Amino acid sequence: MQPVSLMLLQCVHLVVGYDGSAMDPSSTPESALQHLLEGVDDRGEALQVLSAFAISLLRLNTLEEVLWDIVENAGRLLGFEDCVLYLREPQGLVQCAAYGVKDAGRHEILTPIVVAVGDGIVGTVAASGEISYVRDVSAHPKYIPDQFSGRSELAVPIRYEGTVVGVLDSECSRVDGFSDTDQALFAAVAAIAAPRIVAGLAHRERRLAERALADAEERNRQSEERHRAQRIESLGVLAGGIAHDFNNLLTAIMGNLSLVRSRCDDGESDEMLDEAERACERARSLTKQLLTFSSGGMPVRKTGDMGELLLDSVNFALRGAGVTAEFEVAANLPRVSMDSGQIAQVFHNLILNAVQAMSDTGEIRISARTDPCAVPMGIEIRIHDSGPGIPTSIRGRVFEPYFTTKRSGSGLGLATSFSIIRSHGGVLELDSLVENGACFVIRIPAAPAPGAESDLEVPRHEICARVLVLDDEPAVGAVICRMLETLGHTVDLVEDGAACIASYIDARNKTRPFDLVIMDLTIPGKMGGREAIRRLLALDAHVQAIAASGYSEDPVLAHPQRFGFVGRLQKPFQLRELDEQIRRVLGS
Repeated sequence: MQPVSLMLLQCVHLVVGYDGSAMDPSSTPESALQHLLEGVDDRGEALQVLSAFAISLLRLNTLEEVLWDIVENAGRLLGFEDCVLYLREPQGLVQCAAYGVKDAGRHEILTPIVVAVGDGIVGTVAASGEISYVRDVSAHPKYIPDQFSGRSELAVPIRYEGTVVGVLDSECSRVDGFSDTDQALFAAVAAIAAPRIVAGLAHRERRLAERALADAEERNRQSEERHRAQRIESLGVLAGGIAHDFNNLLTAIMGNLSLVRSRCDDGESDEMLDEAERACERARSLTKQLLTFSSGGMPVRKTGDMGELLLDSVNFALRGAGVTAEFEVAANLPRVSMDSGQIAQVFHNLILNAVQAMSDTGEIRISARTDPCAVPMGIEIRIHDSGPGIPTSIRGRVFEPYFTTKRSGSGLGLATSFSIIRSHGGVLELDSLVENGACFVIRIPAAPAPGAESDLEVPRHEICARVLVLDDEPAVGAVICRMLETLGHTVDLVEDGAACIASYIDARNKTRPFDLVIMDLTIPGKMGGREAIRRLLALDAHVQAIAASGYSEDPVLAHPQRFGFVGRLQKPFQLRELDEQIRRVLGS
C-alpha cells in the first residue's frame, strides 16, 4: 500500500483500537479500508483527507470536543456546505454539533432539533443503519426543513459493533450535489469517528455514574447526620428531664449539707461533710453533662480568647499523663462568644479520649486557625492523636449518647461535646479522611459582638432582705427557706406563679414589700417563673427577681436580663453561692 494509506491505517488503530467490527467482524483493517474507498477515483487524495481527519481526533479529550472536531473537519476537508452530527439519545436523535449555517461560531447550535428514530431522512438512517442519499429533497416525503435550505441530502450512520450510535448528515444547495467519492469519504469519516464517539459516550456515562454515586453518598451522609441529630435530640429531652429532677434532689441534699456545716464545729464531722459534698459535686458534674447534652443546657456566654482557653485546657487535661502535645495555634485568632466552662469541657473530653486511645503514650497534634471556609468568620480547631484510630464500622456512632467501647466509659463525653459545640452555633465532626490516628475537628463562629453580661463585683456588707420563694418541690422549697433564714433574711414560700403574684401584691399593699423574689422557672401544670416575672413587671417595674432552675428549655439562665430577671441560680447550689447571688443583686 502507499505510505499515506499506511499512515491512515496507523491513525485508525490509534484512534479506535481497530478490530474490523465497524464494517465486518471478519475483515482486516486493509480490506475494511478498501471497502470504504470503493469507487473513489483519486485514492491518494482521499487517503490524505482521511489521514488528516483521523490525526485530528488524537488531540481531543472531551466528548464535546470530539463531536465538534468531527463536523468541522468533515465539512472543511470534504468541502461540504453543511454538516450536522446527531447523537442517539433516549429522547431521540439530538443535534450535538454542526458545521456551516447551524454553527453559531461558538460551538453552539442555532435552534437544535430532536428527530425521532424512524422520522425524516436522518431518523430512517438511524433505524436502518444504511446510508441514505436523496438527490432532490423537494420530492422526498420524509425531508425535514431546517436552517439550511438544502436541495439534496446525504446521511450516513455512525455504527459501532452493529449498533447505530448517531448519524452524520449534510445538505447541499444543489440538486444531486454529492458525488460517489463524497459518499464514500463521508462513510469513512463516520467509521473512523464511531469508536472515538463511543469512547466519549462511555466516559460521559462513567462521569455521570460517578457524580450520581457521589450525590447518593452525600445524601446518605446527610440523612445519617439528620437521624443522628434526631436521636441525640430525643435522648436530650429525656436527659434534660432526668437532670431537672436529679438537680432538685441535689439542691435539697447540698443545701442541707451547707446548713449542717454552718452550725457544726466538730472536726470529725467536717471531714464527713467534705466527703459528702465531694460526692454531690461529682453528681452535679454528671447532671451538668446531661444538661449540656440536652436542649436545656444553653451556654452562658462571654467573649473570650479561644486560643488561650485551648492551651490552658489541654495542658490541664494532660497533667500526669505520658502523652505529649504539639501546638500550632495561629496568632490573632478572632474572639469567640462562648461558655468557657462548656468549651473547656469539650477540650477535656477530646483529650481524655485521645490519651485513653493511645494507652497513655503518644503524641497529640493540636492546631487552631481562622477557618478559611467559614462565612462569617470562624475558627477551625483540629485535635489529631497518634493512636490506632477509629474503626470504619463505628465511625458513624461515635457521637451517639451512651455508645462507648470502653468498659468504664459512660458514652456521654462525645455526645455532650457534640451538643455543646452545636449550641454555640458550631460543628464537631470526625475527619474520616485521616488514615493514621483519630482527628476531631471543631468549627465555631467568631463573636459578632461583645458577649453576655458580666457579673458585678459588690462590696460585702450585711443585707437583711424579705424574700419570696417560688418552688413547687416541698423539700427544695424548705431547704432554700432554711438557707435564707440562716443568712439573716425573712422568707415566704409559695408553690406556683399565681400564688407568687398574689403574695407579692398583698405584701406591697398591706405589709413590708418583698425585696427579692427567687423563682423556679418550671412548675409542671402551673404558672412558672418566666410567666410570673412578666406579670410582676407589669405591676412593678422595679421588682428584683432571681431565676432558679435545674433545667429549662428556655434560654433564661443564659440571658436572665432579657427576660426581666436580675440574677440566676443553677440548681443545685450551696449556701455560699446563694449568698453571693443575693449580695450581687441587692448590693447593686
